[in-house]
Amino acid sequence: MKSIFFSIPGRPIPKGRPRAARVGKFVKMYTPSTTASYENLVKVYYGMASKLDPLTGALRVVIDCYFPVPASLSMKKTNAILENKTKYVKMPDVDNVGKCILDALNSFAFVDDKQVYHLTVAKWFSAKPRADVTIYYDEEEE
Repeated sequence: MKSIFFSIPGRPIPKGRPRAARVGKFVKMYTPSTTASYENLVKVYYGMASKLDPLTGALRVVIDCYFPVPASLSMKKTNAILENKTKYVKMPDVDNVGKCILDALNSFAFVDDKQVYHLTVAKWFSAKPRADVTIYYDEEEE
C-alpha cells in the first residue's frame, strides 16, 4: 500500500454550517468564508505533495490535528502538556475537522469521499498548530 502525506500549517478549521442569504426573491446558500479559505489551503498543500490524478480505489485516511496550547497557561503547565502529548478535548469536534479536509479533497485528491473506507481523526496539543494528513491507497489504483 502506498501513501501520500502532507501537512497543512496553522490551526485546523472545522466545516462551517452552510449559510443562507436572500437575493431578491430567492435564497442563496453559501459556505462561510473561513471554511472556504481553509478548504483552498488544503488543496494547495495536497497539490504540492502529490501530482497524481484523483485516486479511484479504496482509501484509508489518517488526520492528526494539532492545536496550540492556551497562552493563559503557565510555562510549567505548557511544557507538561507538550511533553505528555496531551489529547485536545475542546472544540472543534473531530468529525467537523475531518469533514472539512475530506470535502476539500473531494474531486481533487480522490473521485469521491465515499471511497474512504477507514477514517481516523485525532486532536492533540502542539507548539506548532497544523493538520497532518496521510492518504493510503493501493499501488494498482494509481
